[in-house]
Amino acid sequence: MATTPTHIVPNLIKVLTDLEADTYENWKACMTSYLVAQDLWDVIVHYSDDSFSEEANGDKDWRKKNAAALLAIQTTCGPNILAMVRHIPFAKLVWETLAGMKEQVQVQGALYYEELLPQGLEFLVDHVPRLSVVWTAEEYQNWSIQMRTYLTDSGLWDGIIEVPNEPNGGSPVIYNTWREKNFTALHAIRASFSSPKTIQASFVPLHIPGIIKGVTSAKTAWDNLATLNQFKQQGIPADASLPEPSTAETKKPKQQYCGLLLAAIDNGDWYSVEKLLDEGKISLTTPINREGEAPIHAAIMAKQWNITRNLIALMSEKELEVRTKEGATTLHLAACTQQIGIVECLIAKNKKLVQVQVQLESATPSEMALMPRYPVTVGCFASSSETTRYLYNRTPIQLLYPECGNEGYLLFQFSIYNEMF
Repeated sequence: MATTPTHIVPNLIKVLTDLEADTYENWKACMTSYLVAQDLWDVIVHYSDDSFSEEANGDKDWRKKNAAALLAIQTTCGPNILAMVRHIPFAKLVWETLAGMKEQVQVQGALYYEELLPQGLEFLVDHVPRLSVVWTAEEYQNWSIQMRTYLTDSGLWDGIIEVPNEPNGGSPVIYNTWREKNFTALHAIRASFSSPKTIQASFVPLHIPGIIKGVTSAKTAWDNLATLNQFKQQGIPADASLPEPSTAETKKPKQQYCGLLLAAIDNGDWYSVEKLLDEGKISLTTPINREGEAPIHAAIMAKQWNITRNLIALMSEKELEVRTKEGATTLHLAACTQQIGIVECLIAKNKKLVQVQVQLESATPSEMALMPRYPVTVGCFASSSETTRYLYNRTPIQLLYPECGNEGYLLFQFSIYNEMF
């Protein structure tokens, strides 16, 4: 979901900008109280594996509560934190992931917002073959052969080629053995994308392709990388024989295009992004994920600034006003970062963006009155001091007058709360 606060969340919940123990515990206490008060806590406390099937079976009440809790949590996460959990679709999993990240930060003794290898598996970095997120066909072929050899020699290949039944349908002993192999094999694959480890480093940063982020199966990670490699090298051929767009058969190819485009953006692979856009299946304003984000929104959320600049150059003044499902424009998202250069590029091409408000059709007038809607107030809410100051000097001052609404009051309130003075 977008980083813009498009749901009424108490202003007293300070944005979670780091995972220091005190900051996290204060945020956790406030967020717990909010979720309990809004009758949303049960999707976190009573969550189980059955929740996935409930969601799939159309439990609208559960889905609404999960969506509301998820949005509340995401809204109060700063850009760095949100980047780590934005692809997780369940509030409980985000809650547990944040708790796990906090524990990892405490163990590692440093703040690092890339994904970390689990404690005890750092040795993988010194043994597995490396693969750049922007690989060639030859590099991927060599890596896949070397990685398969490593996994086979380590007795881990079974974790990829064999996926046994869960305990209730098979042997618990066999299943638990597979789980251990799968866990190590998965992180061995992820370690292939690690940064060089220095002698002083107490943690191992990973720059994992988006297509395997959040994946819990080594087999799925392996297959996803193979699929991405095929796309990177060959692209997806245009099929003139596809039925009319209204048929169900055409939905799957478009979804596939969207998934591959999103993965290419997450990887910082401009060549693949440009190639896919040139295919004509996806436009510059096509929503490519469940949050309704167009490619430029996804690039900003993924902090891929070179891709963002390239997309801005391709887009028209009107196209830059494209909104996410939550009603946020490109400038609303950019305001939540500290990237003044991106904000400058957007305003230089469309000066009207500073006056465009967030539009959330599902919000009531009373809720809208408590929401920051202009880019400057959205940036201030997100504790983005540099972009807030920049936008303040370029926002018509009359928009912040009392007769125009609560924006001036909210800007004043957020700036004090976030100590932006």
